[in-house]
Amino acid sequence: MGSLPSTNPLLANLEGRKIPAIPCRFGQQWSWDGVEFHIWHPYADTVFEDQYPRKPNEVSCVLEVRNTSTSFWLTGDVEKQGEADITERLTQEALNDLQDKALIFMAPHHGSKTSSSQGLLTVLNPDQAFAQNGYRNRYGHPHPTVTARYQSMNIPFYQSPSTGAQVWEFPAKSELNQSEPIFWRQHSQRLWHRKGE
Repeated sequence: MGSLPSTNPLLANLEGRKIPAIPCRFGQQWSWDGVEFHIWHPYADTVFEDQYPRKPNEVSCVLEVRNTSTSFWLTGDVEKQGEADITERLTQEALNDLQDKALIFMAPHHGSKTSSSQGLLTVLNPDQAFAQNGYRNRYGHPHPTVTARYQSMNIPFYQSPSTGAQVWEFPAKSELNQSEPIFWRQHSQRLWHRKGE
């Protein structure tokens, strides 16, 4: 499932190997082993052809994965216009479903200044957020204004260069407290990085 144009060679490769591939669209949802999956973006009628109606990032798949205790948002490279579309789709009923859940939010587009809009963050009000970005990457992700936005909203904002791999565990029972993620850099430090041992 993805948002590649129908003529992309990767899709042809999958088809040749008999691996099904379908476009992601708002409204798609399914359950698997007690976990729910919801696609929030792009629009249901988005056409995935050579010429996107918008910038390719604006049709990124946005997937929410949730259980009884946690809502985990994987946002791809969606930018401000796509975030505004998602904000419009978040009805009061949808927000009520999120009310008693810990919400973990992946900063869209690696924390680019074209994403993590105030509107979406205000509506979702995540408990924790993270950016997947490379150390000293040439784009400067996450952008300082985006980092400041998360900080001003008191949302813990983790970045992969300082945490390494992040392991998130979600308890199945809603009454259990959300545990802190495991950061591989701290959890599995090399012997010469450990202090006081």
